[in-house]
This record gives sequence, C-alpha cells and structure tokens, in this order.
Amino acid sequence: MSDPREKYGVNRDAEQQGAVVKIDDNEFLVRSSSAANRGYRYALAMAAERRREQLQAGGVDAFAAQDEMFIEAFAETVIVGWKNVTNGDGHELPFTRDNCIKLMRDCPDLWDQILEAARDPKRFKLSHAQEDGAKLGESSSGS
Repeated sequence: MSDPREKYGVNRDAEQQGAVVKIDDNEFLVRSSSAANRGYRYALAMAAERRREQLQAGGVDAFAAQDEMFIEAFAETVIVGWKNVTNGDGHELPFTRDNCIKLMRDCPDLWDQILEAARDPKRFKLSHAQEDGAKLGESSSGS
C-alpha cells in the first residue's frame, strides 16, 4: 500500500507562494491556477460576469471574451511578478496588472507557456516552489 499524498499531494502554501517560470531570459513568478487559488477563481468569475453577454452570444466573440477573462484573472492573481522583462525600447518593463495584460495579449505563445506552467502541479511541490520563490519573490515589485 502507498500513500497517494506522496505522489499527488501538493503543499497549499507552495501553491500560493508561487514558482519561478523561466522562459528565454525572462523569469515570471507564477502561482498555481488550481482550485486551491481561491483568488484566481474569484477573479475569473468576476471577469466572466463582466463579459456575460459576449459569452452567451457564442461564436468568435465568446472565444475572444474567454481569452480576455483568463488573461485578466492571471494578471490579478496568478502572475505575481517578473524579472528581465523589457518593453519595445529595451528598458525594463515594470510589473503591473496593465503591463501584464498587455504583454500576454501581445505574446500569445508566451501566454500559452505561462498558462501551462500555472496548471502544472509539479511546480508547486514544496521543495521546488520554495527554492524558486526565494530567487524571485523578494525582487518582484508587484502592483
């Protein structure tokens, strides 16, 4: 017999603390987007409420609304900082909700990678998350 928590258990503190996601030269501090992140679930519900008519209409508008809902909810509760991210002029881009939303809209492949990372429970095992969070967590400015 084995304890499933050894393989599948996730430390809830680690999920909330976040883990560093390295993409090229950029580093993003990302929290889990699992059910444990209640703030994310709330932000997603609020974003859906703002777009209720678009979502109910279906078609292309519904798909666009869904993308916007997820990006906004992530910018508010899942992506909590970054490092080595620059604007088009090569200057460091401050981490803010609005900058995060714009970056994710402008870079759909980057968005896909962050979305996948936030859904990966392996990132939020205590040993992995504490080590990565210590590297970036103190240096992120937040908004």
